[in-house]
Amino acid sequence: RANTGHHTVGEYFKHIRTVHLEAQSHQDVPFEQLVDRLKVPRSKAHSPLFQIMMTTNTDYGLHHEGESVALPGVQMSAYESDAVQAKFDLDVELTLGDAGVGINWTYDTGLFSEAAIARLNAHLCRLLTSLSEVTEETVALPSLAMLSESETAHLVTGLNNTEIAYDKAACIHTLFEQQAQQQPDKVAVVFADKTLTYKQLNEQSNQLAHYLREHHAIGPDSLVGLCVERSLEMVVG
Repeated sequence: RANTGHHTVGEYFKHIRTVHLEAQSHQDVPFEQLVDRLKVPRSKAHSPLFQIMMTTNTDYGLHHEGESVALPGVQMSAYESDAVQAKFDLDVELTLGDAGVGINWTYDTGLFSEAAIARLNAHLCRLLTSLSEVTEETVALPSLAMLSESETAHLVTGLNNTEIAYDKAACIHTLFEQQAQQQPDKVAVVFADKTLTYKQLNEQSNQLAHYLREHHAIGPDSLVGLCVERSLEMVVG
C-alpha cells in the first residue's frame, strides 16, 4: 500500500521504493494462501485483494509492436480478438520507451464510461508531464499539476461564483419574509426525515413571536435565551 501523505517528490519516491522492495520479498507467497490468511470475503463481482492494477513495460526497443515472427515455411502473427474481457475494474498498462510513454486502459464498462476514462487519461498524462519537468527532489508533491486550467478554473472559481446582489440594508428576517412570499412551497429546512417549507417556517416563527409577546412581554431589543437540541424547532426559534 502506498501512502501519498508526503511533502516532497523525493520523500514520496523513497517511500515507493521501500514499498516495492518489501513487496518483492513476499513475491513467492501463493495467491490463494494470501487470500486465506487475510480472510478476504470472496465475490464473483471483483478480485478479492484489489480492483485496480497498473503495470509497466520497459522493453526500450526490444519489443517491436506489429512485427510478425517468421520461421522457414511458416509465418506467424498475433491474433487480436474483437472482444476485450476486463479482469479488473481498471487495468492501466504503461509502456515506457525512447519515443515516450504509451498508456492502454482496460476497464469495466459497467463502472466506467468512455468519457470518464478519457478524463482519467488526461489527468494521468498531465501528471506524468509534470513529473518529467521536475528537476529537484524538494518539489512539493501537491504542486504537481493534474487538472487542466479550465478544470481548475471551474472548480475554484466557477462553482464558487455564488455572489448574488441583495439589499444589504435589510435585516435577515426581512429577506426571509420576502423569500416566503416569493417561494412559499419551496423547502427551507431539512432535518433527518422532516422538512419545513418557507411558508411553514414563517408561520411557526410568527406563532412563537406572538406567544412571547403575549405571555412574556417580550418586545424590541429584549434578549431571549434558547435551549434546544439540533432540530427544526431550533431554526424556528
